[in-house]
Amino acid sequence: MKVLSFLLIIMFLSCCSTGKKSNHSKEGSYSNIKSFCPDDGLCNFEVYKNKRLDLNKDGIGKLYPKINDGNNIVCKFTYTRDKDERYQDNHYIEELYFELPTLGKDLYFENNDLSKTKLVFARLCFCRGQTGYYHINQGELSIKKLNNNLYQINLTFKTNEVPQIITSIEETFTINIK
Repeated sequence: MKVLSFLLIIMFLSCCSTGKKSNHSKEGSYSNIKSFCPDDGLCNFEVYKNKRLDLNKDGIGKLYPKINDGNNIVCKFTYTRDKDERYQDNHYIEELYFELPTLGKDLYFENNDLSKTKLVFARLCFCRGQTGYYHINQGELSIKKLNNNLYQINLTFKTNEVPQIITSIEETFTINIK
């Protein structure tokens, strides 16, 4: 019984040993999370195959993304800061959305060319006048094919619209293109 308890403790500790908090992708998968993730939150990277990223506007003209069926790949990175339960409206989330054509070769986008990927940054919080979705046209995005179904995304970006915590992501993931 002691051996079983010891093994369970070792398994639990090994699952939490990276120091970074993350979830796994819904449709795509990745071999590891390399992106900086602040210690006070959770980061998540998702890859959606056979989708497209539609950028819509609501009734007051504010931008918002929607993932729909399509022929491309949509990537979503999310940072969710831990809530302090003592305060109401204490949530803070940053998201990045971008769309890629079917992968097969290395890709590179810089500054205004980022619009080809529909790169959108979101700051979602109770931050009067400093929340919402914003087009990104400052930065660099590269996608490298490492082997058969393994890809690496490197993105550095900046927005002058609102303050941001996340300024770069680096993710390695697998996706079956066929």
